[in-house]
Amino acid sequence: MLRPGYAIEYDSIDPTELERTLETKKIAGLFLAGQINGTSGYEEAACQGLMAGINAALKVKSQPPLILDRTEAYTAILIDDLISKGTNEPYRMFTSRAEFRLHLRIDNADRRLTPHGRRIGLIPDAAWADFQAKQNRLQEMKQLLEKTKVTGAMLEKINTHVGRTPSSAQPSKARRQLIWQTRSDKPAPNCSSAPRLQSRTWFPPCENWTQDFLQEKRSVRIRANPGPLFLPKFAMNSSRSKPK
Repeated sequence: MLRPGYAIEYDSIDPTELERTLETKKIAGLFLAGQINGTSGYEEAACQGLMAGINAALKVKSQPPLILDRTEAYTAILIDDLISKGTNEPYRMFTSRAEFRLHLRIDNADRRLTPHGRRIGLIPDAAWADFQAKQNRLQEMKQLLEKTKVTGAMLEKINTHVGRTPSSAQPSKARRQLIWQTRSDKPAPNCSSAPRLQSRTWFPPCENWTQDFLQEKRSVRIRANPGPLFLPKFAMNSSRSKPK
């Protein structure tokens, strides 16, 4: 064997010749998806076909296109990588390509994508009403956890009730203790520069990370020309030793 490779070879275009809608820059109305864009894999082809089909239909109806940014979906990361950097080998979508992959989870997919689905007519009234009711309940719970103070005595009583080892935790907000207690028996530590924990009721334990996330969303939306991979601020401010 001279070199490892795919058993099937296929031609592909330079994906930097595509718009974010997957429409070709040189031929208006022509949308491409799948292996012809330089990708490999079933899911990669399926998500491109979905986006290309939606945007083709929106173009025919003279409606605004559906364009997701990197903080909203892995599909958006795939498209952004292809049209920004191109590829010299069959592109596969890995979670490591996402700067904020802790945010791209199955349990918050409805919060990220349902509003987009509603705009393009894929979410019926009943499903939209259920979604809005769920978001209202979530906001009410967040406000409750932010306002509720948990004392050391309350935590000791809770730990005893659930069979945990009593801790000498200092009084703090219920939100912070909820995040920590779902993953550890130890008192919640001071916040670091990046999130360490998550749960199904996940609230970012670090406000700095939340601000970095919002900054990334703004950066993606205002970039006129796609450039190299955008590194979040906390990654650049890592405590790793730097070359001198």
